[in-house]
Formats: sequence, structure tokens, C-alpha cells
Amino acid sequence: MKLSIYILLFLWLCLIVTNPVNSEENPLFIINEGNKCGCIDKKGHIVIKPQFEVIVSSVQRKFMGDRAAIKLNNKYGYIDRTGKIVISPKYNSVNINFFTGCFKEGLECVQTGNLWGYIDKSDNFVIKPQFEEAYPFQEGLAPVKVKNKFGYIDKSGQFVIKPQFTFPYPEVHYFSEGLLPVKMGLIFTKFGYINKMGQTVIQPQFDEASEFSEGLAAVKMKDKYGYIDKTGNIVIKPQFDYANIFTEGLAAVAMQKKYGFIDKTGQLVIRYQFDGLGFATWGFSDGLAAVRIGDKIGFIDKIGKVIIKPQFGFTRGFTEGIAYVAFKDTKNVYKYGFIDKTGKFIWREK
Repeated sequence: MKLSIYILLFLWLCLIVTNPVNSEENPLFIINEGNKCGCIDKKGHIVIKPQFEVIVSSVQRKFMGDRAAIKLNNKYGYIDRTGKIVISPKYNSVNINFFTGCFKEGLECVQTGNLWGYIDKSDNFVIKPQFEEAYPFQEGLAPVKVKNKFGYIDKSGQFVIKPQFTFPYPEVHYFSEGLLPVKMGLIFTKFGYINKMGQTVIQPQFDEASEFSEGLAAVKMKDKYGYIDKTGNIVIKPQFDYANIFTEGLAAVAMQKKYGFIDKTGQLVIRYQFDGLGFATWGFSDGLAAVRIGDKIGFIDKIGKVIIKPQFGFTRGFTEGIAYVAFKDTKNVYKYGFIDKTGKFIWREK
């Protein structure tokens, strides 16, 4: 199982806690009514009436920051938190960070024609369209693709790390805590870590490697997962069938097709009991974690107590006290809605 997709989840969870722009007093959440998108507040009241083909901001369907991408007449632009269009829809596509929102570090990657470049909030191209693919900035650097290889540019558009990496879609890697996991060696068979100057700081030796989260990274060696620190030392020996990233001090790990949660010493604090190794637990956020029991998803607290009983088919975890969930209606058809931390719906699809 690949780690990189799950690690991006950590970046989202971490930024919810640490980034003040994601802690609005009046958070908004994206809904669909029919084939149009709008936004509701935390009480379920419509703030931006459904009118857009698509609103894109975050994996949690939360309007993060002060801009969100929208699609109108098959083109992409941007709105503010009142629903006003501030950048007219004219781009073929946009590539936002679904875990941090739009314009996270001041620039946004957009596609015009077949090429990608970066605009600022005033819709000025700061880095002209020139890349085959381009992804959001994180920690001051952004991955871009030129001649089928990925490298990393700074905000002036200059390559800091020349194009040399191959990332199978959608597993583009970002710098986290100053380090980046990449495959290295003559035949690119093992993962190691480089710093922002492109220097190898942890030698290639891992079959899989995550970005760092809370000072640790999950790695795979000889079919088992463990954790290393930023010097490359193994701090929790490889022993698990699967290991997720740490969020709020705990990480999901699996043994014999069940998973539980460990702390940073490797101590099992919530016993192995949850199902669905293919289910990417979103880790702890707002003090709760989504878990699967059988074919249903519910939420537990940090001692493993079930707070919201398993009843959902899908979720993206809590943020600002609200979680996006999928549920079955009376006709046994999956629909979606938003719940609070008591499990009560604040809004649900009709």
C-alpha cells in the first residue's frame, strides 16, 4: 500500500490546527443541490446559494482561506467567501492543494492552453505558463514537470532542484518538515530523503517512505512498516503490516488485517480491532478519528471509545467540529451530508 497519498492527509490535518486562516470564526462548507454547488455555515444555513458547476477548496469540502476555485461554463476561476467572483472563469484547469486550500502560499497553479503556470490573487502571472504539470507550493517549493521529469521551483520560477524524478499520478511528493522522500540510486529502487538544496540527507534504503509528520516518517523495509526520525534512525522498528502517519500524537498501524493506534514510543494505545486496510483512516482531528467496523464507519476518541457509532459509508474526518459523511437514505441509496461531533446532521442531501 502506498504511503504518499495518506501523508498528504497529515499535512491537511496539521494545517487545520496550526494555520490561523483555517480557523475562521464562521467556517463554510461546500454542498451540492441538484447539479449546482454552494456553501453552508456551521449551522447548516446557506451562505452562498448553489450556482456553480464545481466549488473546489479542500478534501473535507471546507472553504479554506479566502478563495475557492469554481467552475462555470466549463472554465475555472475563483470566488471569495461571499460568493463573489474575484477571478473570472477562464482557465482550462486549476491544481489546488486539497489539504490546505487555494493560494496557500500566495500563488495558485492554473492551466491555460496545454501549459501550467502560477498566478497571484490579483490574477497576474508570476510564473508564466511553461510546465507540463504544476502543483501547489509547500514550504516555499513546488513540484513541476518538464520533459516527463519532476523538479522543484521556488516562487521566482527558478529550479532549485532540477527535473529528475518520476512520480506516478497522483503520488506527487511535497516537502514536509524540510525533507522530501524520493527514489534514488542508479535504478531508482529505494527511497531516501533529500533537503531543499537537493542534497541526500537520509540514504536510499526503504521500499516505501512517507513525508515527515510530527517529527517521524513511516517507512517500509522487508515487507514491514516502522518509523524513522529526521536523522534516519529507526525509532519504532519495522513490525507492522501497514503504518499511517502521526496526527495529534497517534498513528494507525495494522497487524493481521486489523488496525489500532500507537503513540510515538510505539506503544499500542488503542488495540487492533478495526477493519478495512484499504480504508485510509484520516487519523485524529478535533480529537476524533474515523474507523471502520465491518462495512460501516464511525468515530472514536483517543482512548478508543466509540463516540459516534458506525453508520456511514464514507467520511473525510472532522474539521472545525464538522465532518463530511456519506449515508444511505430510506431507499438504500448513498447520499452525503455534514454532521457535528454528536453525530447530528447539520445538513444532508435530499
